[in-house]
Amino acid sequence: MEMSQRPLIPLIQELAVLRHRMEALEAAAAMCQQAEDALSESEMRFWTLVQESLQGILVHSNHQPLFVNQAFAAMFGYATPEEVLRLGTVLPLIAPQDRARMIAYGDARLCGDAAPPQYELQGLRQDGTPFWVEARATVIQWDGAPAILSTHIDITTRKQAKEALRDSEARFRTLADAVPVLIWLADVSKRCTYFNKGWLEFTGRTMEQELGYGWAEGVHPDERSACLETYTTAFETRQPFELEYRRRRADGAYRWIVDCGVPLFTPNGSFIGHIGSGIDMTAHKQAEQFLQQMHTEIEQRVQERTAALRHEMAECQHAEAESRRLECDALRAQHLALLGRLAASVSYEIRNPLGAIMLHVDLLEEELQQPTPESFAQIAQWLAEIKTNLTRLDELIQDYLLLVRVSLSQRHVQDLGAAVQARAVEVQGLAAERHVALLGRLTASVSQEIRHPLGAIMLHVDLLEAGLQQLTPENSAQIAQALAAIKTNLTCLDELMQNYLWLVRVSLSQRHVQDLGAAVQAWAVEVQRLAAARGVTVRLEGAESLGGVAFHNSTLRRAVLHLVQNALDAMPTGGTLTLAGQGTATQVQLQVRDTEAVSRQTRCRRSSIP
Repeated sequence: MEMSQRPLIPLIQELAVLRHRMEALEAAAAMCQQAEDALSESEMRFWTLVQESLQGILVHSNHQPLFVNQAFAAMFGYATPEEVLRLGTVLPLIAPQDRARMIAYGDARLCGDAAPPQYELQGLRQDGTPFWVEARATVIQWDGAPAILSTHIDITTRKQAKEALRDSEARFRTLADAVPVLIWLADVSKRCTYFNKGWLEFTGRTMEQELGYGWAEGVHPDERSACLETYTTAFETRQPFELEYRRRRADGAYRWIVDCGVPLFTPNGSFIGHIGSGIDMTAHKQAEQFLQQMHTEIEQRVQERTAALRHEMAECQHAEAESRRLECDALRAQHLALLGRLAASVSYEIRNPLGAIMLHVDLLEEELQQPTPESFAQIAQWLAEIKTNLTRLDELIQDYLLLVRVSLSQRHVQDLGAAVQARAVEVQGLAAERHVALLGRLTASVSQEIRHPLGAIMLHVDLLEAGLQQLTPENSAQIAQALAAIKTNLTCLDELMQNYLWLVRVSLSQRHVQDLGAAVQAWAVEVQRLAAARGVTVRLEGAESLGGVAFHNSTLRRAVLHLVQNALDAMPTGGTLTLAGQGTATQVQLQVRDTEAVSRQTRCRRSSIP
C-alpha cells in the first residue's frame, strides 16, 4: 500500500510546479496584453498628434516621401497626404534655386556628415506659388532603415514682415542720412544703438565710438552731468525730454545743440526705447545774444535820450512858466495900477457931489431956522441941486461898481486873448476863482446897501419939497427931522463907499509870506496902552507856533483890532483879554478871548489869509 502511494507524490509536486508555471505564464500573457494595449494607445496618441499637428511633417529617404501628415499636404497645396506620396520624390516641392542645397543636406545626414539642423528654404505649392518654409531635420529609423524626419512651418508672413521692416529701416536710414539733423536711437537699456550720417559727420567719430554711452564724451563738461541726469530720468519715466547743451564738433569747436527725445512703444504698448534729434542752434544763440545786446544798447540810448528830452522839456516848461509869470505879473501890475487910479478918481468924483449935497443941506438948515418968503426960491434951488447931485452920485456909484465887476470877472480875463487867458487862469488857480466869486457877491451886496441910503435921501428930499410948499409951524419939526435923516444917510453912504473902495484895494493887493506870530505880538503891544486905560490886561498864547503865513498885514491887523475893540467894549469894568493862536499844517486860527467868556476868532488857510 505504501509502495503504491510513493510514486504519486512526485507527480503531485510536479503538477503543483506546472500549475505555478501556468499561472506565471498567464500573468505574463496578461502583462504582455496590457503592454500591447498601452503601446497601441501610445501609437494612437502619437498618430493623432502627428496628424493633427499644425506643423508639416515629412519622412523621406533618398528624397522619396515615406510619410507626410495632413498639415504638410495642406501647406504645399495638396488635398490629402496620399497625393504627395504619389509624387515619388520631394524635389517638386522645393524651389529650383534651393534643390541642390536640400539634396546636399539630405545626403550628408544619411552619410552621418554634419548638416544644419534648422534652415530656411523656398517651397512650391501645387499651383507653382513659391512660399517660405522653416525646416528642422533629423535622422530616424524607418522600417529598419535610416530615414530623414523633418518638420516644416510656413514663415511667408514673417518673411514678408521682416522684408517690410528691412525696407522700412532702409528707408528710415536713407531719410535720416539725408536730413540736416542729428538723429539717434536708444533701446530700453538707455544705450544708443544708431546714429545717422549727419551725427557722425558732425562729431567726426565712428558709429562704434558713439554707440552705448560713447556719445556723452562729446558733451561739454559743464553740461555733461545735467544732460545725463535728464536723459536717464526720461528713460526711467518713459517721458519725452528736451536738452540744450554744447557738443564738440569734428573741428574741436563746441556748438550749441537743442536735442529732443520721445519714447517709442510697440502697438501693444511695450516700451522699446527713445528716438531723438538734435539741431545746431549756435547761429540762433549768437543772433539771440546779438539781439539782446542791441536791445540793451537801444534801451540805454532810449533812456538817455528820454532823460535828455525830459531835461529839455523841463527847461522849456520852466522858461515858459517864468515867461508866463512875468507876463502875468506885468498884466497884474498894470491892472492894479489902473484900478488904483480908477479908485482914486472915483473916490474924488464921489466926494464932490457928496460935499455939495452936505453943503446945501447945511444951508437949508440955516435958512429954515428963520424962513422968509424971499428964501423959498433959494431953498427950492438948493433942493434941485441936491437932487441933481444925488442922481449924479447914483450914476457914478453904479458905473464904478460895473467897472469893478468887469475887472474882476472871468470875462475880463477872456478879453485879454486866448494866450493871456490861459496864463492868467493857470496863475490864479482855484483860490483866485473863489476870490472873484466872493467879490462878485460882495459887489452885488454893496450895490444893494448903497441904494438903500440913496433911496432914503431921495425920499426925504421929496418930503422937504412937499413941506416947503406949505410951510407951517407944525411941519417945521418934520422938515428938521427929514434934514437929519438926509445927513445920517449921507454919512452912512460915505462910509459904505469908503469901505467898499478899501476892500477893492485890499483884494487887489499882494500877499506875502510873513511871520504871523511876530505880527500878533506887535499888535498886542499896540493895543496894550488902550487896554491898560480901561483896566484890561493883555495876554498872549501860542503866538510863537503860528509860523510863516501868506497874508496882507494891514488887512489882518484891522480885523484883529476890530475884534479887540469889541472885546474891550464888552469889559467896561476891566478884565483879561487873551490873544490865542494855534496852527496846523494847512490852517492857522487866531482867537480873541475876554473875561466875559466870549471867543472871537478868525480861521484861515495858511496860503490864503487876506
